[in-house]
Amino acid sequence: MDEVERSVGSSDSHSRVETGKSVRFAGEEEIDCDDFFHRGWVFRRNGFRKVPVFATLDGTKFDLRERAFSTAVLEQIDVRFCKITGNRARKSICIKSKTQKAISFFTDSRDEMLTWFERLESLANWDLERNYEVLEKVESDRDKVVYYAIDRRTGKRVTLRAVMKSKADKKHLEVAKLVSENLESDHVVRNMDIVESKEKVFFVEEFPDGGTLADYQRRSPGDCLPEPEARVIIRHILQAVNDLHAQDIAHRNLKLENVAIIIGKNGDVRPKISEFGMSSFTNGDLQTMRTTVGSPHFVAPEVVLNKKYDKKCDIWSCGMILFVLLTGRHAYEYKDYSDLRKTLIQFDVSATKGWDDLDPDCQKFLVRTLARNPAERYTAAQALKDPWILGES
Repeated sequence: MDEVERSVGSSDSHSRVETGKSVRFAGEEEIDCDDFFHRGWVFRRNGFRKVPVFATLDGTKFDLRERAFSTAVLEQIDVRFCKITGNRARKSICIKSKTQKAISFFTDSRDEMLTWFERLESLANWDLERNYEVLEKVESDRDKVVYYAIDRRTGKRVTLRAVMKSKADKKHLEVAKLVSENLESDHVVRNMDIVESKEKVFFVEEFPDGGTLADYQRRSPGDCLPEPEARVIIRHILQAVNDLHAQDIAHRNLKLENVAIIIGKNGDVRPKISEFGMSSFTNGDLQTMRTTVGSPHFVAPEVVLNKKYDKKCDIWSCGMILFVLLTGRHAYEYKDYSDLRKTLIQFDVSATKGWDDLDPDCQKFLVRTLARNPAERYTAAQALKDPWILGES
């Protein structure tokens, strides 16, 4: 078979590695990156004929194509948790999945068959520690644990969000998987993979070089950001919200901790929304929700008051995020859930401490994003056209 050149830094979710390269991590033995990438010519049965096809194993995805660099995929399967069987005499391999159509193929030699078999079987027995070196645990709550880790296949840092199936809301978990897999937005944390075991769902996401927005704020003098900087950040967040809402998705848990700070190649700061564990599909502007979700300092009044609500609950959260960035404190405090309800019933952002220190046009923007009546509140598209957000004031 012909030698195939492998490139580094592919834009695919599973980046490729150079031929013959290996990666070493602190305290670890060398890991052969070829375990995660392999390709070459194999055969499929077509009646009594053996038809040559080009096979590629990239990360955990295996596919067959008519030609080496064809974009048309004949068959594809995720090999994780599949049953891999091989027949040395026939030089054949079969990949069986509980959820996908099985794929069978043949090789020219037993050596090739064994090489394919070993790599496929290794990835079929997916294991967290084999694929990722966990660096630190950064968050833990009732239904999930978040880690920073290194992807052993690429050497790159990632975020691992491990959600316990038994403790997570089943509907919310399915929505989170759909959003992470299908949402396309430059303002949302890029999902690189979703892996399921019997007990957990692992969301593999791009690594936040700058931590969360909460971390970013704490690094600023007085925990406050200058108005121009806060404006740029909230604009990015609103663009993400606008992308979500355009695809009929409400985030429902926007807060500083759920905004990742990605540092660009030029050192520029790129805030991106993450964590879709409470998200919901809205099926249009008129669709309302009733579930009480969110974080107390950022949740909209209509949610806490058990009223029907829509996507505008996210706009309230954006307003609260901006308030915290500008003032270094929450807009209100509360003792318990009952006190929170009373506070939000009578909340008036213009009566908050430090209000008079804000720019008048910024005040107008906050009034429209923190309107208690959702009908008077901005949509994401309207907020992005506000003079203060555009820097025209």
